[in-house]
Parts: sequence; structure tokens; C-alpha cells
Amino acid sequence: MRSPTPWRLVTLAFAAWAAVFVIGYAAALLDPAGLVAKAIIAATAVATIPLFVWIARQAKGRREAVMINTAIGIAAMSTAFQALVVIA
Repeated sequence: MRSPTPWRLVTLAFAAWAAVFVIGYAAALLDPAGLVAKAIIAATAVATIPLFVWIARQAKGRREAVMINTAIGIAAMSTAFQALVVIA
């Protein structure tokens, strides 16, 4: 099986962040003051951790590892910040 290209890994990292944003935004619109929206955003943010680890493992040993790991860092920090803002 072929490994994904570096650009697909970068796109996947940012797509995970976008998915968490859309799900969290929809949950906040449907339940603006409730614990359900906070639980949903926390769960989706935590669910992205294995995906980011998998992407990092795919990047290991590649020439483009710095670019991929930077994308993972940006996406992971943005996801965490977004989740903390909604939960707070």
C-alpha cells in the first residue's frame, strides 16, 4: 500500500481542524448555553489526537517532515484553543 503524499497529510491535518470547527459551531448554535455543546466540542477535539499521531507517524523519515509536523502543530494548537474557548 502506498503511503499518502505530504500534501495530503497536510490537508488532512487542516481538514481535521476544519471538521472540529464546523461540528463545534453547529453544536454551539443548536445548544448555545448547554453542556451538550461543550461535551461535543471536547469529544471531537480529543478524537483528533489519534489522527494527528497517525499523521506524525506517516511523516517520520520523510524529507517533508518539517512541513507536515508544522501543519500538525498549527492544526492541533488551533483545535485545542477552539475547544478551550468554547468550554470556558
